[in-house]
Amino acid sequence: MDINNDIYNTDKKKITFILSFCMEGGAKLWKEQYLISRTRGTNPNQMIEWDTLSTFLKKFHDAFTPVDKTRSAMNNIKWLKQKTDERVEDIISKFKLLVGQANLGTETELDHTHLIGLFQKCITPRLADKIMFSEDLPRTIQGWYKKATVFDTNYRLAKTFREEPEEHRRIPQWNNFSRNNRNYNPNRMDVSTMTAEEQAKLIRKGTCFRCKQQGHLSGECPQKGPTNQNRTQGQPSKKWTPKELHTHIRNLNKDKKDELADLMVKMGFEEKEEKDF
Repeated sequence: MDINNDIYNTDKKKITFILSFCMEGGAKLWKEQYLISRTRGTNPNQMIEWDTLSTFLKKFHDAFTPVDKTRSAMNNIKWLKQKTDERVEDIISKFKLLVGQANLGTETELDHTHLIGLFQKCITPRLADKIMFSEDLPRTIQGWYKKATVFDTNYRLAKTFREEPEEHRRIPQWNNFSRNNRNYNPNRMDVSTMTAEEQAKLIRKGTCFRCKQQGHLSGECPQKGPTNQNRTQGQPSKKWTPKELHTHIRNLNKDKKDELADLMVKMGFEEKEEKDF
């Protein structure tokens, strides 16, 4: 109405415009009752005695505003539940909005305890248990928001990693080739002899799979053989690039990938807790 102020330039026109949207359910019934209450005279000389805009808006808000906002907000918190495919960030946003509408404070320790109890029931049991049994259990609702976001994000990343299309995993593995293959390199590092946990630790540190030192890959390890040693002498050391790490992980077989995904979830949670808390 503000944009078309030259058109809706009287209280009657503004009220009529608002009533034009009351077309269904309780809004339609209220509109009919309002018009009847403002109708004066008898047929054929009936006319509507319009309220002022401020009086109309007060009646309108009184009719559609909940009688008890706090109770309504608390009831909505009770029914707020995180779905399996729903991000916890979305639940946190909805929860914060309802907490404000319910006038719930965060001034005292008891306030935080109350909010944490409500929030626990809104997120999935899996996520709530993960936070409850973690180290440095948060004592504030803000701490719960933070840990819930970290754990939920890591869980979804690991889930996406496991659900990678099968065709992307069918990459030839050098350690699956026969020893008498003409392309077999006797100096190559046999990664298959390492556990997934050992591989994950070396990847995070950016160290060689052969000598466990930083600055080169196992394919360029000085301990690999005289040919490679001569080639790498005098060259500056290099760290693993994200692309190299990605290539290595992509070359793992399905079982190793699943093991590594489980390890990523576990270690990711522990590392996040150490940094954040």
